[in-house]
Amino acid sequence: MKEPSNKRKKKARYKWISILLLLILFLMSPFFQVTKSYIVMSVYSKIHENQSFLKEENIEIRMLGGLSTLERDYYPFVMTFDTEDYFGKYVGDDIDLVVLYNFGYMKWLKGASALYDPDSPYYNSFYGAYLVRYKDGLRQYAMNEDGSLNFDEANKVTDYDLKVLVMKSVGNMNPSVVYNIKKEEGERKVFIDDLEFRVFDAEISMDSLYHTYKDDYTAYIQYGRPWKIEEIESFETCQMLGRFYVHFDETSKVSLFFYIITGDLETLQRTQESYIMKSLIKGIK
Repeated sequence: MKEPSNKRKKKARYKWISILLLLILFLMSPFFQVTKSYIVMSVYSKIHENQSFLKEENIEIRMLGGLSTLERDYYPFVMTFDTEDYFGKYVGDDIDLVVLYNFGYMKWLKGASALYDPDSPYYNSFYGAYLVRYKDGLRQYAMNEDGSLNFDEANKVTDYDLKVLVMKSVGNMNPSVVYNIKKEEGERKVFIDDLEFRVFDAEISMDSLYHTYKDDYTAYIQYGRPWKIEEIESFETCQMLGRFYVHFDETSKVSLFFYIITGDLETLQRTQESYIMKSLIKGIK
């Protein structure tokens, strides 16, 4: 015996109402922010990778993301950002800069990155790579005539990344980053994918990423929105450690920098072994 049509219609209506309510709850939950971040940033990163000079020069830097470990440490994948002509305008020269980056993992219950969490070892933590070249292909960025590292030029890259791309993107319009590169330690070297890199450590005094939410900045799509922490001031000064790995390709004139910025030596070492040292490099000599 068939169910009356009115009863079937009522059941169907309840079903769609239930689905709609569940959808609304999901869209209002922190889980939606994390899911949105993963989807949007995977597409956005691919667009930037394809439009950058890396595609033109057949250069590929493969870096592992947080999915490669069983730890709650970093975002699942490394992203690419092509600065187009903006970095060149920042330094007053015709220069290309491509940034590969990753940051502290997304906290599902907060809907935001551990970047904001002062109790996490991944507070204000990043790793990735910078690829820099003069558009004329005749000069080597950040290399002195004697082949040594030009620290002032190298610092302009990290300054632009941290101050302009990161801090200003979340509302810190007067950011502070101060480096103390430990030149007195002497030059160390490591091999990453059979290429030799010079290694430099630094102490960094910088504004933190945590802040009180005020406006909906575009950067919240990737980092999520900061949650309220009563005892923490917005953009408080924090002491960080940095490690930079430098390789100059004198054929293509591309300068390649790997980098880590984090709060303690243990996290720095773990990031180096789990991520930086496992990078694969194509198109750089």
